[in-house]
Order: sequence, then C-alpha cells, then structure tokens
Amino acid sequence: REASKVHRVIAAAAMAPMKRPAGHQSGPVQKKPASAKDPVKASCAMVEAALAGCGKVPASVQHMLAGSAASCLGIMKQERHQYQEDMVRMIGEVLQSVAEDKQSAVGAARSQMNEAESKKAALDATVLQEETELARLQELNSNCKQELTDANTALQEAVTALKAAEEKRVAGNENFVVVEHRLAKLKAVRMAVKQDEAVDAPTVKEIQSLGKTLKFEPAMLEVLPTILAKSPSDRGSFDNLA
Repeated sequence: REASKVHRVIAAAAMAPMKRPAGHQSGPVQKKPASAKDPVKASCAMVEAALAGCGKVPASVQHMLAGSAASCLGIMKQERHQYQEDMVRMIGEVLQSVAEDKQSAVGAARSQMNEAESKKAALDATVLQEETELARLQELNSNCKQELTDANTALQEAVTALKAAEEKRVAGNENFVVVEHRLAKLKAVRMAVKQDEAVDAPTVKEIQSLGKTLKFEPAMLEVLPTILAKSPSDRGSFDNLA
C-alpha cells in the first residue's frame, strides 16, 4: 500500500508543471563549465546512497525513493509540487529513521566501549597486582636459593668437621689402646721389680724398651740392667732411687 502511494507521488511529480521564479527571463541558459561540480547533485547523490543502504523500508521502496531524490530535492522548495513535497517528507522520514538507528548504534557502541574500558582498567589492575606478586615470589625464590646454598656450604663444612672428628676419635682410640697396653706392661714390670729377687734379662729389656717409649731419663735406663740384676737386698740407696 505504501509502495502504491509512493508510485502515485512519483508519477504526479513527473507530470507536475514546473513553476518559474519571479524575474525569470526567457532565453538560452548559460551552461556551467564542465569542470565545475554541481553541489546539489553531489548532495542528492549522498541522499541516494543513504537510501540505498537503508533497511527500514522494502528494497522496492528504497529504489523508488532513491530514484526520485534528485527530481525532488534538486528543486527549490518554493518551486516544488505538493507531490514532490510529500516525496521529500517521506525521504526525510526515512533518513531520520536511519539517523536514529545510527545514533542508537553509536550509543550502543559507546556503551560497549565504556564497558570494555572498565574491564581493561580492572584487568590492568589485576596485571599490576600479579606482577607485584610475581616480583615478590621471585625475590623469595632468590632468597631461598641463597639460603639453600648457605645450608649446603654449612653441611659440607659440618661433614668435613665430622670426618676430622671421627679420624681424631679413631686415632684417640688407637692411642688409648697403646697407652692401655703400656700401662699394663708398666704394672707388670712394677710387680716384677717389687719381687724379692733379681729381674731376669728379658724383663730388663722390656723395661728399657718401655722406658724409651715413655721417654724416661736415658742415663737411668743405661744403669737399669745392672741395678735390676741385683736382688733387692743387695741394692743400695741409689739403686732403689733409680
């Protein structure tokens, strides 16, 4: 029905006589230079392009409105026929609807952009927080590595000290066995010397060997065989002192 109405308007506009403005003189019309662009045609072309991309009306109506744009909009308002005015009004309504749709689209896009910016700001804050936490963890990791290195060094030093102490303990045990053996010999020799008879030669040699080990006075060790060869009753005061 709308398309039928538009068809009628277009037909009437085509048949309507053109009004001439006051002061119009007959005669040949001066042609514009070929190089000069007609701003009215350029504007009508823009309107036609806008109508062609409009989805508010059927394609057939778009085609009719776009086809009549130049014949209606290219005429001064006071020279238009009523049908042309109706066509201009319909073109204006369609373009207004297109403009409103564009404004709505711009508003929706702006809302989406604002929402995206808010999300971006939140994500930037999260990234900054995560970077701060990462830096803290990296520093903690570095400190833990240093502590581990120090602990390994201390462990190696402790192992070395423990090994040295074990070696000293083994050496001390060996020395203890030697000293204990020497003490046993010393006790045996002392018992032999206290007997009421002379000490035999093998025991004297053992006493001399033990005295050298214990770092007794060499001069005393030299006279010891002579003294021990005597019986206790035959020994003098010097012998007993020795």
